[in-house]
Amino acid sequence: MNRTNDVAIVYLHGFPGGPEEISLFGSAPDWSSRAFVPDRSADRLDLAAPAYFDDLTARVERYASERAVHLIGFSLGARAAMEIAARMTGRVARIDLISPAGPLDGTDHLDLMAGRIVFSLAATHPRIFGCLAGLQAWVARQRPDLLYAALFRRVDDPDLADDGVRHRVITLLQTSFSRGAGGYSREVLAYVTPWSDVPRRVEAATVIWQGTQDSWTPLPMAERLETLLPNADLRLVPEKTHYGTLRHALTQLKFEQCATAGAQTA
Repeated sequence: MNRTNDVAIVYLHGFPGGPEEISLFGSAPDWSSRAFVPDRSADRLDLAAPAYFDDLTARVERYASERAVHLIGFSLGARAAMEIAARMTGRVARIDLISPAGPLDGTDHLDLMAGRIVFSLAATHPRIFGCLAGLQAWVARQRPDLLYAALFRRVDDPDLADDGVRHRVITLLQTSFSRGAGGYSREVLAYVTPWSDVPRRVEAATVIWQGTQDSWTPLPMAERLETLLPNADLRLVPEKTHYGTLRHALTQLKFEQCATAGAQTA
């Protein structure tokens, strides 16, 4: 019997980010206690991106054992989710991409992104980006509030206006960079290279959760990703921004998981 508890849930966080991301808004979803949530900011820093995604996929397979896999990826974690799915053909039951950062190759989407300066630097001057990432890591360890102010000074996200959420995001920045910028640099540098072939190889049913007011990963990016993925459903979240969409999707996923379990039990 394929109950919800028999599904291997894997959550791939954004960057800067970490496993604590799923509890940014208070209590973590019920399913998080049994999910595999790798901390990619400090995970296998000896591996370059392609080898790292191979290694991560192998660990997901071991975690899942004989179970079907449900992948959830937020922001830059969407790339990791799709890399795993493309390598696990036939094993992935569902994918949820929340505020996904889609491929940049063949688009002008970089110009629409709030983080365009950082991504542009990574694409054109990777060594200088490496120095910037190191500086960001140092500031995050010493004064994470200053890094928060620098990252979000031009971002209007109502969810970040809550003092509790803002404090948790600042703590998340500090934790994300606690072991340096290796994981962050690896995935940003991989992200700005051409990889639009990856979603084309993803066969599993995929839900894209996209806030209509998201400036970090704008709507045209999600619309294009829907066309690249063979089996995608784009769900717009009206008036929501990057983290507002994360809050909404995590709530809905909790509801859908419980509803699915109830239906199967009955």
